[in-house]
Amino acid sequence: MRREIFGPILPIVTYGELEEVVEAINAGDRPLALYPFTRDAATRRLLIAHTRSGGVSVNDTILHVVQHDLPFGGNPRDRRTGVYYIRPFGWPVIECFLGDEGARMTEDMGPAAGFTHATDQLAALFGSGVRRSLHPLVASNWSRMTYVGGAYSHALPGHAGARQDLAR
Repeated sequence: MRREIFGPILPIVTYGELEEVVEAINAGDRPLALYPFTRDAATRRLLIAHTRSGGVSVNDTILHVVQHDLPFGGNPRDRRTGVYYIRPFGWPVIECFLGDEGARMTEDMGPAAGFTHATDQLAALFGSGVRRSLHPLVASNWSRMTYVGGAYSHALPGHAGARQDLAR
């Protein structure tokens, strides 16, 4: 279990003590989500306070997925994938951030290519009917903004060292 699992596989690992669970979670890359199922408040507090993950949902899994204001990614296996926010600040928009190959593609081919790519990813996630509701608004080019210089605070899963460098 060295890589994140995206599929209908449920690995079961047993531990003798709760501290072993915390150590195992913190020993690897930060997981995208943590879903502790417990009625014990002390266990819940310990897991939330002493582990790091992309998100936590206690005694539930579906609510974490349907939160409209949390970011989510497109295809985790595609280096051109976007990170999306639905209705940021309550606005009726979907905001997309492209990094790595997605940012390069958009810079090389223009904003229309970035919009097309984001639309394709959202249609893959929500169905082709979403296409008729998506309309490009604005694009920015971080690599050409002098005060940003092409930097962004994102690292791929499995690159914990890069995340630590970005955190500095």
